[in-house]
Amino acid sequence: MPSSDYPVRTPLITDALGEALQREMLEQAKKPKAFPTWFRHSDAGKCGRYLWYEHLDTEPSNPVDMSSAWVMTLGTMIHEELQRALQIRFPGCTIERPVRHGDLSSGHLDFDGNLPGVGKVCYELKTKASYGWGKASGWDRLHWKQVEPEGPQASAKIQGALNAAAIDADLLIIGMICTESLSKGFAEKLGVSEVGRTVSEWHYPKSEYMPWAEEELARLGWIKDLIDSGIRPPRQAVGDEFQLIDLNPNAAKPNWMCQYCSHWDTCKGEA
Repeated sequence: MPSSDYPVRTPLITDALGEALQREMLEQAKKPKAFPTWFRHSDAGKCGRYLWYEHLDTEPSNPVDMSSAWVMTLGTMIHEELQRALQIRFPGCTIERPVRHGDLSSGHLDFDGNLPGVGKVCYELKTKASYGWGKASGWDRLHWKQVEPEGPQASAKIQGALNAAAIDADLLIIGMICTESLSKGFAEKLGVSEVGRTVSEWHYPKSEYMPWAEEELARLGWIKDLIDSGIRPPRQAVGDEFQLIDLNPNAAKPNWMCQYCSHWDTCKGEA
């Protein structure tokens, strides 16, 4: 029993970091594009209606929440630390290089450089929690078994492809770091290396990544033309199999893309 001078209900303490990160993120100015283009490479594959809102600088109806601010900050920290390490391992490499496709879309490369025997490499990093990383990498933690790896999501491939195409890279590499390590017992049972407990990587030659970039540039060009004509783009995004999927923000079970959209509530109220 608490003493008479000790309150039964006390303030929550552990959320202080998340609350501070969210507040600081909301106070910051919107990150500028690499160039004054219509769209960002980091929005690759996203819903046409979202891209319209972003192009018009529409105020988000669903700004970043505390948990999302924490996850985004963790991802940024890992990116910065990896880029620092890459500059040590590959002297002369470039990080955060701004690239563009005319006035249509632009972005920043996580890393690019010339590797012996490989040529010009464009590298894209993604951080994932255990579930997403396990699906991509082929590790079923729940049942302690290996399954068919799904690889990076289409959005990551398209973003990487846009960046790689902008510098005419010989190879696109998408790396993924998990924020939680596979257990030592799991790794021993399935023969997973020390590196493989937290890291996965996929390599795509130009012949593979260029079609992804070309298809997205064509889609973005179409969306740009609609906006130029005063037409709101449809609620369509690129699915996991690179197919166009229709989104309904008012659905009983909306797609996760709607649930995580910063303009979800605004979109709900429009035709």
